[in-house]
Amino acid sequence: MVDSLDEARARVSGVDEVRTDEYEVTFLIRGGSGGVRSATFVLLPENAGELHILGPLAELSVRGSGTVVVPGQPQGTVLGPELFIRAANVRVDGPALEFARRPDGRVSGGSAEPSVVIEATSSLQLPHAASQLPVDGELEFRVPSTIKLSYPWVAFRAELVEDENPDQKVIRFLNKLMNLTRSHGHTGERGVYIKKFEGRQPFLPAEFNKAIQVLVEENVVRRDGYMVFLRDEWEAHRYSGKALKGQRQLHEVWNIWAPVAKLIEQRIAG
Repeated sequence: MVDSLDEARARVSGVDEVRTDEYEVTFLIRGGSGGVRSATFVLLPENAGELHILGPLAELSVRGSGTVVVPGQPQGTVLGPELFIRAANVRVDGPALEFARRPDGRVSGGSAEPSVVIEATSSLQLPHAASQLPVDGELEFRVPSTIKLSYPWVAFRAELVEDENPDQKVIRFLNKLMNLTRSHGHTGERGVYIKKFEGRQPFLPAEFNKAIQVLVEENVVRRDGYMVFLRDEWEAHRYSGKALKGQRQLHEVWNIWAPVAKLIEQRIAG
């Protein structure tokens, strides 16, 4: 699969739930020549409904309706960079957590998506200590109001919205497009790996593909291999996908985005 393991860097970019006991895993593998390859697998957890992630805990997205367990390490469990987990129950074992920074030293900040995001709809269990806390904006634990977090994790808590209306899902989809597209160290259009985008937005795979197709048809984005890029002409209408003071918000450019949002909603509704 890889010409040289020494020259290639494996990037686990998407895990999409197939059934409660079955997970589809997509690896994006970067070769030494700069090329990208894709490999997709279906994982069957040893215990039905419970997926254990041994690693690597970087460049990985996991979505499921059961339980995700991250076994602990004696010296502390390192999360990130670029880790996303969403499940009903999430449990991270070990004496402490530590958070790895992105290789380029970049931090999220502003309207960008945090490097590590964990969403749990029913329960979230974490170690009680951190050997190293992340910098501001690099970590979010998204949970409903019924889940309480203790120190030091309460500072990284964000409200998880469940049972969204279709129009709310469309807005969150567009917000993720704004948050995740970036330059990746090059000039020109800002983009995101399609599987990373799919893993962090609210639609199911079939709905996501329909939403992306609308964006392509309306010339909002273009697809190129494993990437999706926001077209230059739409950069003028970029807004912050988060409610941050001093940055342009969706309502300020809603007259531009509203027709696109309506088309996405109609396409998904069938």
